[in-house]
Amino acid sequence: MTESKENSGEDIEPTGATSSDQDFIAHARQDIPRLIDEIKKLKTMLGIIE
Repeated sequence: MTESKENSGEDIEPTGATSSDQDFIAHARQDIPRLIDEIKKLKTMLGIIE
């Protein structure tokens, strides 16, 4: 959905997306922040950032 249930817009349908693409999109909200946190942690361990 593109909006809340009360104020819903049209759904977005990715054309040509594979099942893996759809899984990535569905999980991105939680996975991308975790990935960024892990990158920051590794950079800190390597002394690249403080």
